[in-house]
Amino acid sequence: MKTKVLLVGLHPDAVDYADPAYKAWPGLTPTVLMEALEKDRLQLEARGYDAQWGFWDNKPDALDRFIAGLTNFKPDVVGIGAGVRLNPKLTPLFETLVNTVREHAPQARICFNSGPSDTAAAVERVAGGRAGA
Repeated sequence: MKTKVLLVGLHPDAVDYADPAYKAWPGLTPTVLMEALEKDRLQLEARGYDAQWGFWDNKPDALDRFIAGLTNFKPDVVGIGAGVRLNPKLTPLFETLVNTVREHAPQARICFNSGPSDTAAAVERVAGGRAGA
């Protein structure tokens, strides 16, 4: 059975690209971000993981949809994106995500990327390179 990975981060349309917290990624736009994130997801798929996105947006039901993703998909690994973790304004969201994973997917290991292009490495650090078959 393939290792299931749920990747959560801000939906590219929900990012405030003018926020100085994102200056580490110059030229970042919704299109550039989506392409980088999808490239990472496809890289995980190519390595044998079952990887899905659980994008966070600004809609009132975002938490409910995240919980549904955790309980329905039953991930082995949850990756929480740098766009959430590295922005001090989003610390409450980061805490919410971590605590929600602990409550609704206690079986899941949690990993953290450092940007929109090293997610596969983060997953493999905590999955031990075991993608499954």
